[in-house]
Amino acid sequence: MNTPVKLVAAALFLTGCAHNPEIPESVVRTVTVEVPVYTSCVPDNLNDRPEYPDTAEVLRTAADAAIRYLLIFRGREARNDRLEQLETVIENCRTK
Repeated sequence: MNTPVKLVAAALFLTGCAHNPEIPESVVRTVTVEVPVYTSCVPDNLNDRPEYPDTAEVLRTAADAAIRYLLIFRGREARNDRLEQLETVIENCRTK
């Protein structure tokens, strides 16, 4: 290849590099993506497990049968109250 052809090729090549096409503006979009988030269905106000009054040791040391009967009765009431609370929580968890 002779020198003038090389010069013309180089000039065309550099001219092509000097061409400045219009650069498009960058587009900023805000996209909302919904992601499932774990939420507990157990309420914060659910009480801790109560101390039941009818433990084996307390029943063993009770003075007589009437006191044992009263302790068993109060223990049953406490368990029924707790069971009612827990059933409400479970029902709410199932409907969510």
